[in-house]
Order: sequence, then structure tokens, then C-alpha cells
Amino acid sequence: MIVATITDVVTLARAYADERVIGYLTDAEAREYVTEEWVSTVWPQIVQHGDSWYATTATSGVTSGSSVVGTPSDLHRAKRMILVWGTNDREEVLPLTERERPQIASCSWSRYGPKRYVLQGSSCQILPEPTETVDVQWTYLPSPSSTSVVGPEGVKKATALAAAIAMRGMQDEDESSLVRRYEQAMVALARNAGQRYHDEGPRIVDTYPEGDPLSEEFYLPRA
Repeated sequence: MIVATITDVVTLARAYADERVIGYLTDAEAREYVTEEWVSTVWPQIVQHGDSWYATTATSGVTSGSSVVGTPSDLHRAKRMILVWGTNDREEVLPLTERERPQIASCSWSRYGPKRYVLQGSSCQILPEPTETVDVQWTYLPSPSSTSVVGPEGVKKATALAAAIAMRGMQDEDESSLVRRYEQAMVALARNAGQRYHDEGPRIVDTYPEGDPLSEEFYLPRA
């Protein structure tokens, strides 16, 4: 896992941008470009290709008489919502689709009865309205840091190149060479983001004995 401060990425982005006018962008402006590209462009690509690298868990709760459910303060995207009735007694709640809303809303709350949740920004609502209090376990992707760039090999380079392209554009300089390098960096980053045990389980290659050219490959079940 690569960790680089935003300040370090700014330095690299300035080098890639090869600023024709020294000081054309202030440090604050350059930092803003880097942060914007990291949060809105590079991070979403990383989690799209390898989101389980970053998935984490947090707990909140459902309160009787309220349809509002607490969410993690750093929630970026929810993966699973589990009602924890007991140590070995758990119930998964799925996201709500609009066509289900009238039917679900008309149901009465019951353990393991029909339930759905809907997220609007950082606010979460569960339907139907609960008549019991129960813990909630979230599995989710956290929001990206605004002070550091964190990810697989190549994340610092990709973020710096993305920011450098924007910097070049501000100076009306040609950015085509940077665009090509950025595209290559993002391809490599996507590949690195997806390389983990859960994405491709351990592989056993069984070669037949006595020089038989036939071979068989199969994948173990994922944990």
C-alpha cells in the first residue's frame, strides 16, 4: 500500500506540469488541483476496480419509533447493512428500489420481515418504521483522505499526472503527452487495485505425470 502526502503529490504534479511561468499557480491552488483529482477521479477508479481493499466496518443502530439510521461519519459508499439481533443472529437489509417503496412502507416491522434502507447523502432511512431497537453493522467504503493519497502501486503517479494535466490546461499549454501517460498510469493502477486474494483465489496447477502434456487449472473456493 502506497501512502503519500498531498504536499508530496503537489511537488510531483508541478514537475510533470513543467510550469512555463514559475508561480503561475500558488501552492494553495496547486494543492486544490491535486486534492480534487484525487477525491473525484483517482479514488473512484481505485474503489471501482478493487473496493474490497478498502472496505471497513462500523456500527450504529436502529431505534424503535424512528426510521432514521445512523451512518459512519466517513461513509463513501455502503456495501452491506446488517441488523445484529445476536452473536449468531443477523439479518441483512437490502437497498430500497423505488418500485418497492409503496409495498415496503405499508408493511409492519417484524424481525426478518420485509425491510429496505435508502441512503440520501449521509442520511439513511429504513422502512418500515422500526418498533424495536437493534444494532446495525455497516460494511462500507470510507471517504478518501484530504491530506494523503493512499492506494496500490502507481496511485501517487496517477494522481500527480491528473493534476498536472489540469495545471497545463490553466496555462494553455499542450497536455497531450501527459494525457497519454495518465491513461497508461490508470490502466496499471486498475490492474494493481484488483490484485488481491479475494479477487483471484489461490490457484492450483495440476500437471499430469510422466510428461503428459495435458494440464488442468482450477480455482479454490473463495474464503
